[in-house]
Amino acid sequence: MPRRLKELAEFKTVRDLIINDYVEYNEKTAFIRSTSFGVNGAGGEPEYERITYDRFYKDVKALGTFITRDVFLSAVSTKGSEDAAEDSPIKRKANIAVMGDNSYFCALASLTIMCGIGTALPLGRSTSDEKIKEIFSDLGIKHAFVHPAYAHRIPDGVKIYSLDPVAMQEYIELGKKDQDATDLFLTSPISDTEDICLALSTNGEKGRRKFAKLTNKNLSLAITSLQKNIKITHADSFVSILPLALYSEFVTGLLFPLSRGASITYGDHSLSNDPSEILKVHKPTMLVSAPCFVESVYSAIWSNLQKNGKTEEAMNFIRMVENAGQVRRGIKQSVFSDVTGMLGGNLKAIISVSDSLSVRARSGMKAFGIPVIDVYGMAECPVISVKLSASDSDKSLGDPVPNVSISINSAEHDGIGLIRIRGEAVACGYCNERHNKKYVNRDGWLSTGDIGTLTSDGRVHLVGKKTTAFESSRPGRMVYPEQLEAALCAEYNIAEAIVYCEKVENEAGEIETTVCAKVRPEISFTDLHGTVASKKMVRDTVEKINLILLPYKKIGKYSVTFEKLKRTPAFRLERWSL
Repeated sequence: MPRRLKELAEFKTVRDLIINDYVEYNEKTAFIRSTSFGVNGAGGEPEYERITYDRFYKDVKALGTFITRDVFLSAVSTKGSEDAAEDSPIKRKANIAVMGDNSYFCALASLTIMCGIGTALPLGRSTSDEKIKEIFSDLGIKHAFVHPAYAHRIPDGVKIYSLDPVAMQEYIELGKKDQDATDLFLTSPISDTEDICLALSTNGEKGRRKFAKLTNKNLSLAITSLQKNIKITHADSFVSILPLALYSEFVTGLLFPLSRGASITYGDHSLSNDPSEILKVHKPTMLVSAPCFVESVYSAIWSNLQKNGKTEEAMNFIRMVENAGQVRRGIKQSVFSDVTGMLGGNLKAIISVSDSLSVRARSGMKAFGIPVIDVYGMAECPVISVKLSASDSDKSLGDPVPNVSISINSAEHDGIGLIRIRGEAVACGYCNERHNKKYVNRDGWLSTGDIGTLTSDGRVHLVGKKTTAFESSRPGRMVYPEQLEAALCAEYNIAEAIVYCEKVENEAGEIETTVCAKVRPEISFTDLHGTVASKKMVRDTVEKINLILLPYKKIGKYSVTFEKLKRTPAFRLERWSL
């Protein structure tokens, strides 16, 4: 039986984490992976395989053995004895890319590399071919674990290991038979607290892709902070939603549940257009998600409530919770059971990562008995602050975690400025040296790229992002789209909104800036009341918001759309598509 939660030791390296799991949770389920969909993959109900922590540990050991033999020992065997002596195989570190859809074998390859082989670089499938070539060239990547569907995108000269289940099982079987390489893998001195084991991408398609170098210590501090704030046990189950290449999914959705012996499900995430379908099928107790996914789940719930004629009842519950400041146990079972059933029936909490969640979705989910926990972070520091559901009223990003200090740089009026961080939990730099020149400033602070304010008790209030802000028609005054989008989406019948600017030259040759918005009403509202009423509702909402905005922030132009706004693989608004 696993020891009680409070007695579990903190891990120092990823290898320690995997060994501790093997000892503590031996026969407990670590992963659940889909193996097929119907007969011969021809549709029907998916089938799932449970992988215990015992098997997971043995798979890591066997795959690590295979990689040690194929990457290091084979390279040494081609050199002379003099070169081999200077470049011992167990002291070499390799940058190895991992590119594929979320799966057990994708996670296995990444974690095995991090156990002393070198540095794992997870890549998302949305990465362009041009970016892939750039990354492999800049970082000198010579080996990659790749899903067969993306193998043609890997540059020439790179040795590819297939993430196909059959191929991965062959690598594991070969590793089990190679005792010499096993000994080298297990005794490798590479796995140390200060060693770099993971490199995570920090930006999208714009600009040259940067990869933050995270050490075992960085990851250990991040996971420890999550453990102290978010109470989970070996009885909890997670379902993987976000791409594994994102820092939030890799740290909060993979390493965190493994640190407590919880299970992670990798299944078919294209089940339907209804995002809550994923939850109904996999029935997780915890969900790590981007705010936009939570918003879409909430919209799906709201749509069903409207279709079932329970809108007013649900609104009353939400108002009751907002006024009481806590979840009321007296919520009628008729509504509560419908909502929890849509979410799988077992969901205890949602961990919202990266961006801020709208007040509408937070209050609504909380009213339905599903608290939302915010984890603010970035690739360079996966956990900066944690906000528990009990602190919803303060509208901040929560309490900064230990080993991270926060400050505001170049504060404008009202104390608004660039959010900066520093501390032991912050990554040591980027893989590409050209990016390290501006990694931190002279006093050691790292810019997060986010704009916000800092309260006297050290809590940060997020205002927007440096990359999305634009200067208004009033010189020196900035408009932060996220603020206006949150105000628009506070209306219960608005599903999505994106704010941007249009600049035109007037007759006097001056550039005028117009704040614009594209708004999508809830589909359930449109179905019930029609498109004309939906457009009027949007117009009334814009006018109401403009009444309380400063003149330079007012929305001067808007449009109504009935199609979903474009999203990135991380469920963020695709702003550059406008």
